[in-house]
Amino acid sequence: MRQRIRKLVLSLSVPKTLILIGAVFIILLLTSFTTRGESVVVDEATDSESVPAPVQVQASTPAPVVPVVLEEKVDPDTVLSEYMHMCEERIDVVEYDDNGKQIPRKRIRFSTNDQRRMMKDIHTIAKEMGMDVRLLWIWGLRESSYRPHKRHALQQDQVAARQAWARYRYTPEREAKMKHIMATSSAMDGTRKYWRAKAILEKMEVYRNNPTYKAQWRWKTGLGLYGMQPVYHLLRWDNDAPPEVLCDPVIVTITAVWAARDARNACLATGFGDSNVEINRSYSAGHCRPRPKREYLFRNRANKRKLDPDATVRLGTKWPKKTTDRDEILAHMKRKIALSRATTSKGTDLASYAP
Repeated sequence: MRQRIRKLVLSLSVPKTLILIGAVFIILLLTSFTTRGESVVVDEATDSESVPAPVQVQASTPAPVVPVVLEEKVDPDTVLSEYMHMCEERIDVVEYDDNGKQIPRKRIRFSTNDQRRMMKDIHTIAKEMGMDVRLLWIWGLRESSYRPHKRHALQQDQVAARQAWARYRYTPEREAKMKHIMATSSAMDGTRKYWRAKAILEKMEVYRNNPTYKAQWRWKTGLGLYGMQPVYHLLRWDNDAPPEVLCDPVIVTITAVWAARDARNACLATGFGDSNVEINRSYSAGHCRPRPKREYLFRNRANKRKLDPDATVRLGTKWPKKTTDRDEILAHMKRKIALSRATTSKGTDLASYAP
């Protein structure tokens, strides 16, 4: 057998041998590629079953871009200056001439007829609100001689105003201190620390957002017809208004009526009455307790105006403080005053309004 194969091989020519060998090599090569492809498909199938599909994450909505607003720096000495011209010049600025002598403050001229016209304007407002005007006249004469622009220069007025300003002044340090006291004390421990701290916090919030409050000179004295301390009375009109609005005779008279109504409520709540003399105590001193050494002064003024000091005060109920729109009442009163002055210009005598 072996001899036959050898003879066959020897009988083949060299080219035929090479062709045979090449065919065998090609067959082996194709077989190898087919096997390899099947293994790759199996591996890919296996991997696709064993590896979990990737989790699809929804794109989050981008946060809105908030523009950075730089806080505008304001000068408390000049901000909200539209009413500043209605008051006299500031009293803490002292000027001297070339010889070293103090130059007196410039005072706004106000004649007797101006005073009478102001009394009539007060009467118009009081009538619209339902209040007895005589009480307002007493306060106006005593505090300013009916000069609406007056900036009070008495030392006791300035001291009282500075003290009030300090009580209502907001600072982060004071706020943190009061909150600490409230957090470390109890409302029922009998020491009243909690309630005092709470009251101080409430006062600090009243003018916290008023841009003029840092200018102490604008708040440190009585203003206007009735010598109102801005700290105590401005809040009845508008917490965020400049204190000089109290030099507006219309605004300050409306505020005075509301102050008198608050005084009556305070006296009744503390066990006192609601007579003219008691309302005057509350308005002038901040309490309703008798003041024997000064009581006679009000009684003398009331008698001159034929006002019974012991009679029940008449304050009216129209235009209540809590529900009245400030712009509305201001426009209404100015219209009424304009009509009243029109009759005066036609010849109505002002002599009945005697300062």
